[in-house]
Order: sequence, then C-alpha cells, then structure tokens
Amino acid sequence: MVAQVLGLRLLQGEAEVRSVLIAVDSRSTLEALERTTTGTGEYLLETIRRECAAAIRRTHHRLELEFRWVAGHEGVEGNERVDEEAKAAAKGEHVHKWVTRHIGNPLPISKSAVRTGNRTKMEGWLRKAYEGSKRSDRMVAVGLTLGRAVFVDNTNHLTRRQTSFLIQMGTGHVGLKAYLFWVGKAGTARCGGCREEAETVTHFFFRCRKFVEARRIMRQEVGRRGEELRAILM
Repeated sequence: MVAQVLGLRLLQGEAEVRSVLIAVDSRSTLEALERTTTGTGEYLLETIRRECAAAIRRTHHRLELEFRWVAGHEGVEGNERVDEEAKAAAKGEHVHKWVTRHIGNPLPISKSAVRTGNRTKMEGWLRKAYEGSKRSDRMVAVGLTLGRAVFVDNTNHLTRRQTSFLIQMGTGHVGLKAYLFWVGKAGTARCGGCREEAETVTHFFFRCRKFVEARRIMRQEVGRRGEELRAILM
C-alpha cells in the first residue's frame, strides 16, 4: 500500500493530468479501500484515501482517478523495477523521505511480515541444530526431518527452548539416564523410575512402569497415535 501512497504523491507535480490509473496486484487492498470498518493496515488505507481526496481537490474535481487490479503487474511496463523496489522496501533498506515523515520510520510492523520472518529464522535455527546433532539419523528414523514443512508448522507456536527440547527427544540427546551415562554424567543408565532397563526415550514413553497411568491417559486422548514416537513428538 505504500506504493499506492507514493504514486498518489507523484500527482502533485503533474498539474495537467486529468486521468490516472493505478495498477494494484492485491485484491485485498482494493477491497479494503472500499470498506467502512477498520482493519489491518488502516493507517495506510487512511493515507491513501486522504491523498486521493487531495489530488482531486487540486484539479478542481476534474481528475479521473481509478484503481484497477492486475495479476502481478502482468503486462505493465516497469514490472521488474517495481518488484525490486518492493523487495528493498520490505527489507527497510530504502524508504522514501515522504513516507518516513508521514507514516513513520521504521514503517509500522506488519503481523504477517513478522510471522514470515520468524518462520524463516526458526527454519534456519532448526536446521543448524539438526545438522549439528551427531544423531541426526535418529531424527530421520522417527520422522522429524527438518526438510518437511509439517515439522516447522507443528513447532511454529513453540518457544525456542521447547523446540530445542523436542529435537533433543528426537535425537536421544536429552537428560535421561541412558544419555547421561553415555556422556559420563551419570553412574548408571538404568531408569530411576522402574529400575528395569536403560532409561531411553522409547523406554520413557512406552515401557516405564512409573508412567503407566499417564500413558493410559495419553492414549485416551490421542488413540493409536500414542503408540508411535513420531506421532507423539510431532
């Protein structure tokens, strides 16, 4: 929407223009301009409406101003330049002085942009943690491969600490006796809950007698999915 604002500002230097067409590749923007209720990006919508009114007044109501939807600026001259400028604006590298003066610098944060940015950062962090694990093959074995979008989707609402714990469970690098004994941090690998076998991730979830009741409740909640480590961790 910032592009539409700047386009309208260009009209200030065009005294003889009587007909203006502004191509927009976002249907949601055009629909938002027509609504009377408030919503996302209202500060920009109000700026566009204000600039439209000012442009029409300057021409003594002789200006014909039209917003028209086009598919990704298809067939519109300068499309590549528009895309380049849009990407630069999204990064905050180049912001027009008028925009910073009237809208703000930095521009007000978009929720969708924040979500996208956080998702990208999380994907990079997860991949780094995954590839740095000596047991990344275990992750593949239980189905927690980071190349799958479902893993990122299922962990998108978690904190970094929670996601880190999930990866630890998938690789076996977690604070259970079997792993602690393996790295020399415990005197025995035997489970402290039942003392029957090594306290591995699979033992903890499926065999330890200490958690029989918790396991029963889990299976009531998730059904047969509670019998698979991959389903539990995902």
